[in-house]
Amino acid sequence: LTELKTNKEAPIQAKAKIPVCKEHDEQLKYYCETCSELVCMYCTVKKHNGHNHDSVKLMATKHRNELKKTTAPMEGMIRNLSEAHGKIEKMKKKIRKRGEEVDKEIDEYYGELVEKLLKQKDEVKQQARDAVLEKEKAVITQLEEVASLQAELMSLKELSDAMEASPDHEALSAKRQVSNSVQLLSKKYNELRNLEPVESAAMDFVRTYEGFPQFGHLLAYVSLHTSEVCNLSQCITVGQRVEFAVVTKYGNDEQCFSGGSQVSVGLKSSTDTTAVQVTDNDDGSYLASFVAEQVGEAKLSVSINGQPLKGSPYSIVVGRNYP
Repeated sequence: LTELKTNKEAPIQAKAKIPVCKEHDEQLKYYCETCSELVCMYCTVKKHNGHNHDSVKLMATKHRNELKKTTAPMEGMIRNLSEAHGKIEKMKKKIRKRGEEVDKEIDEYYGELVEKLLKQKDEVKQQARDAVLEKEKAVITQLEEVASLQAELMSLKELSDAMEASPDHEALSAKRQVSNSVQLLSKKYNELRNLEPVESAAMDFVRTYEGFPQFGHLLAYVSLHTSEVCNLSQCITVGQRVEFAVVTKYGNDEQCFSGGSQVSVGLKSSTDTTAVQVTDNDDGSYLASFVAEQVGEAKLSVSINGQPLKGSPYSIVVGRNYP
């Protein structure tokens, strides 16, 4: 092919030289179609007698016409491939652009979550600080009361001890004062009732979840190339319920860990369209169920998020249930 293309593109320098038959030393002016080889005049009546042969010029014209007919569909193929290449290239750019948009959405979403978590952390910490202040306030008040009463009792005790060595007339005059003070301080002491701390250090931070929660997942990453239809028979019986599964997968061929994709299934024959019920199993798989009402050939189409699954539509033959 490369040689033919080169010869086609090169300028014609001179008339092509006709090859010569090695056996008869005659120009090979004929072509044997039966043997697919050039022959001379003597070869046509001897070795190639009875074969389908004619002049090189006529045979070349015939074969060029046949070749033109053979290669005619290639123009449509090339055009279709060119259109497909353009679509695929656009999809490639669209995927890249959408990936950048999703990346930005993820950053914004988790940025908002971080802000909310930091705000919530500050609020909970402030609640803890407020609780500490309330507890400290009660304990400090109790401390002041205990310290004040303790100081008064110690002062009175010192006065009582000093009366042991004081003159008799001073001891007699101070007795009533000390007795009154003892009664008053005893009353205060009894009013305290409980000498234990009025507050405890009990304070717990309650976690509302175990581990780290999943705040989001990527739904759009379902792959049309690796997702598949399972347990679908190509030959089914009219009037009997048929069930099969559509399994969504990621690009690495692992099954999606959650549902949420828009899976649509349709069964269409030449004369009828059958409703197909699809149930989301919330584990990346979807149960499809239908009953065919018409005998004959039908097409089953499966799409995920509005795009046809690889291999869709599938050919189905609906037959009768013979006893």
